[in-house]
Amino acid sequence: MRFIIFFILFILLESCATSKVNRGDYLNYARNDLHSLKAGNPANAELDSLFDTANELAKMYDRCNSISLSDVIDSTCTRFFEISLPEFEKKYSKISGEIRIGNMQLSQTIQNRLDQISECANALKIFFVPIEQIVRTDAEIKDIIPLNSKGTKFSVNYQLEVSYDKEFLQWAKKNADAWNDKCSDIVYDKQEKKYIPFFLDKVSQINKEMKEKGSNISILHWRDYGYERAVTDETLRFEVKHRTNWWFTFPSVSYILNGKNIEDFDIVRFAKSETLNSRFLVIRPSNYGKIEVVHFSDKRNNKAVFSGDYPKNGLKGRWKWDY
Repeated sequence: MRFIIFFILFILLESCATSKVNRGDYLNYARNDLHSLKAGNPANAELDSLFDTANELAKMYDRCNSISLSDVIDSTCTRFFEISLPEFEKKYSKISGEIRIGNMQLSQTIQNRLDQISECANALKIFFVPIEQIVRTDAEIKDIIPLNSKGTKFSVNYQLEVSYDKEFLQWAKKNADAWNDKCSDIVYDKQEKKYIPFFLDKVSQINKEMKEKGSNISILHWRDYGYERAVTDETLRFEVKHRTNWWFTFPSVSYILNGKNIEDFDIVRFAKSETLNSRFLVIRPSNYGKIEVVHFSDKRNNKAVFSGDYPKNGLKGRWKWDY
């Protein structure tokens, strides 16, 4: 019993003590990655333009990130966080990922099997995108009701919705199909009916590398067993994880209205035969030939009560990711 209590306390302390990783880490990673891609694709105008944009956004991020969420930020920083940075992240994921997949002429250009496996493992980085790109969040204020004659107490009826972005899931499936076609026969041992150990080691290294770069994504190697402990299904599962403590907590997003936290969402999925998880993509080897995308959605209607003078500029809401 003492061990269990100590273990729980240890987990709580670890979660509290781990430092927050901000989106600047991902932006810096993207800049370095684009620099490397430019070296191998010197005549690509899209890469050149994207790299220049990344350098400009890095300067803006340094200024805007120093402003607290609770402060009133200027319109330039508001546009940066709500439009410019998400647009860049989405464009970076699309262009860099599809260049990697497109450059994988493995059967003609890479003869060494170890290099082939490494190339296929590295190509999986295409799916390590910011959580804000995977999850769609929408908020709508339905009605505002005064609760006293002075207007200093009022309730707000609202609707909030969080879901996996359908456009992203379509993009993920298209590129997972391309990866599966080119790489399954390279990284999967059909005779032994399992992924090659060297490939799984590379996947483990990628998980560690990308977590250090601030990613919320991890790849889980999963095996299902039948009678006599024989493997009946083997998959790579891409999951959204909490950055600071992947194995005991799950990512969440909170909606804050005029400084008041009114709703929290955990980005998770339940399944009868599995532990709680938050996967969005499943890749099976070529002998199964199946790519699965997972749809997640949570919609809530509720109300919140506010005290104090109604703000002259109206109610201001924002989503805050729990990193």
